[in-house]
Amino acid sequence: MGLARYMVLSGLRNRNMWFWGFGWMLMWIVFGAFIFNAEFTEIPQQFWEDAVRYYTAFWSAFIITNTSAATLVGLLNTLVHQAGGVVYLQKYGRLTPGRLVASYYAGMLIPSLIFSLVLIALTTALFYVGFRHHGIYVDLSAVLPKDPIWGTAAVVGLALLAFVFAQSLVFLMGVAALSVSPRHVLRISYLPLMLVFASYLAYVFLPMPSWAFFVNPFLTLIGTIGAAYGGLDRLPSNLAGQPNGIMTMGDAVSIIIVWTAALTALAIPMTLRIRYSHVEELREL
Repeated sequence: MGLARYMVLSGLRNRNMWFWGFGWMLMWIVFGAFIFNAEFTEIPQQFWEDAVRYYTAFWSAFIITNTSAATLVGLLNTLVHQAGGVVYLQKYGRLTPGRLVASYYAGMLIPSLIFSLVLIALTTALFYVGFRHHGIYVDLSAVLPKDPIWGTAAVVGLALLAFVFAQSLVFLMGVAALSVSPRHVLRISYLPLMLVFASYLAYVFLPMPSWAFFVNPFLTLIGTIGAAYGGLDRLPSNLAGQPNGIMTMGDAVSIIIVWTAALTALAIPMTLRIRYSHVEELREL
């Protein structure tokens, strides 16, 4: 587990992870707390609590899902710089593909979870202040999970699942790129971030058919985390208007688990194809 311990420490010291995983997401939390909720004063007062909880739930889902993708921008850079050591340990040491994948997953899960818990705490505090700033005076419970105990536990568990899924996707992308050239890593580093943004925007403005949750795991994660936070039994078909429940929580979680297992299964044999190249290749764009 030496590699996992190294990944934890390197992740917490990684500037890309702090910028994209914390600074970038903090900016969106501030936008959600003070800018995008300015029209809530037009909602009748008797609906304030439900509207605030629903808004906070799915904004938190966006933050968690986006953080899972943002923090792993640093993972791809770490993979590039460790490629030589990985190749050496696989050839002359006892580093198997399974141990390599397990070490990376364990090592990156802890920094991602730390960032996410801090950001969710900031979301709760800033949203409470932001709504009161706009004259929406609701209790603190309105910006917390509807079920303080089980809801919070479900959100934390789903956050862990989101990070493992994102790691499986980013790790597969990284080892696939390193089997060709590290230059390709820079071209794909921000692809998960763009997928999360596109998924969230589509979820807000378009009614989602049920098949979309099968082909887009980020969409499923946003819906599942938001539903758990807001105390909903089913994932909504969209986040605006009058959304209908379209999928059960159990089905949604099963979809994410299947995607994670499939991506991990693809990544394990590809670790044997990692090709060491000089880091200077990154400058040759």
